[in-house]
Amino acid sequence: MLSYHRLNKSLLIILFLFFVHLVFLHHFFRQGVPETHDGDLHMARFATYKKAFIDFHIPPRWAKDLNYTYGLPELNFFYPVSGYIATMLSLLGVSYEVIFKLLLSISFLIAPIGMFFFLSLLSSRINAILGAFLFGLAPYQFLNMYVRGALGEILSISIVPFALYFLTMGIQKKALHLFILGGIISSLIILTHHGVGLMTFPFFIAFLCFMIWKYKTPFSYMLMYFILTLGISAFFWIPAFFESKYTHAALFFGNIYKEHFISPLEMILKSWGFAPNPNEPDGQSPQIGLVGAIILIISIVSLIKRKQLCSLTLLIVLTLFICYFLPLSISSPVWENIKILKLYQFPWRFIGLASILLPIFVSLSNITKKPIILFFLILSLVAQAFLYIPQKNIIHRENNWYENFQSTTAVHGESTPIWTDGLKSSYPKQYIEIIEGVASGELTQRKTQQIETIINAQTDANIRFNTLYYPGWKAYINNQETPIEFQDPNHKGIITVRVPKGLHTVVLQFEETKLRMVANIITIGSVMFAIGSFLWIRKRYS
Repeated sequence: MLSYHRLNKSLLIILFLFFVHLVFLHHFFRQGVPETHDGDLHMARFATYKKAFIDFHIPPRWAKDLNYTYGLPELNFFYPVSGYIATMLSLLGVSYEVIFKLLLSISFLIAPIGMFFFLSLLSSRINAILGAFLFGLAPYQFLNMYVRGALGEILSISIVPFALYFLTMGIQKKALHLFILGGIISSLIILTHHGVGLMTFPFFIAFLCFMIWKYKTPFSYMLMYFILTLGISAFFWIPAFFESKYTHAALFFGNIYKEHFISPLEMILKSWGFAPNPNEPDGQSPQIGLVGAIILIISIVSLIKRKQLCSLTLLIVLTLFICYFLPLSISSPVWENIKILKLYQFPWRFIGLASILLPIFVSLSNITKKPIILFFLILSLVAQAFLYIPQKNIIHRENNWYENFQSTTAVHGESTPIWTDGLKSSYPKQYIEIIEGVASGELTQRKTQQIETIINAQTDANIRFNTLYYPGWKAYINNQETPIEFQDPNHKGIITVRVPKGLHTVVLQFEETKLRMVANIITIGSVMFAIGSFLWIRKRYS
């Protein structure tokens, strides 16, 4: 009976969280989408994923129509989960704008529910409810949703509590299958936004080490978790990490962090702006909010008064301090000397991690046991959240606009191959050109991963395919591989192929490199390992 009542109470709390948060999505109930920094880029990327899947280019890595049809390897570097989901929904007839709003809405609505379940394992129900609202209505969630349009980031952040829930429950119950679920969800964190994955990974390591030590859970469970997390997502993160040297990403990631530090006051209280750089007039405001800051102070005072600081709370405090320190200009020497930090791009991005950690800290601090205090704090969070709902333009475009997107979905062109002289500014006159010799050519097929032509050469000829080179592109003349030239100073980064006299079928094929093939095999092996482990556990305990 107790279990039944607890289930009913949990269901009521979930419904309460759901409907309160639903109020803040009213902008999504009309046609079109609010104007954001990256919204158009995400929807254009949806269209690119769809084209790749229709062409059976799986896993998608090459974007054939971006960069004025010269193509780019953008899908090799951008978190794929939202693109995969968008493709399935689009094939069912759902528009890109509806998909974009749907994914943002789901992310926003599940975030507090996941946090409530996780915190219920660590603290009292009343503190878990407070933590859920503190996370769900965090200013950083609204920043991602209504200002940046950062779909991958908000989705990834929102599923972090679910991974923590299964891992914590697995540790407490010493249940291997829950660790496997935690590993699968953690792999999805990486696949929905690798920046969030990279940011949360050190915390996950520290958290698991502490919890496994506390509950005397076998260390082998943690090892299986990391194998699955990194293994399932290997097809994406291994090529993205090791092949970034073939792009201009280093130019983008270099020193951009210097322009994105914020002040301590701006971290707490700043007018809600929309410009990409927080230091510009009307700049965006990555902050924890005044109510969040007050609750943080109350939690610190509560801990000091109780004179109780467990190891887990100490870990959260230390990590929170790091998250609040790194966005400040005083941390510049740290950014300068720890090169890996530059992969995070923007110092203020650590406020996103802080938005996950603050509810955990507040719940562990046990600042309230009275419903009236909980009601007042929730009311304050809700009132503050209304300040973050923008009065911005609503933009509506048909699917064709996104499917014919001309430029790049990487804001700074960071996925442009290093052999090129930059992004293109106009369409080529034709897909194939005869740049040397006497010949004629006919394009017979153009798919994402394959370009097929018939070349009738009266003399030896040099053919220019107006497609950017990137490792994986190979050329075949009458099914025989032939060298590709892409470093000709007159055709920087553009694929050219020498064709002998005669009538030939010339095919360009984008194939998996050895590195990508190994990464794909690791992913397939990890998925099979996860399935096999589940079946073994089920058989053993059935």
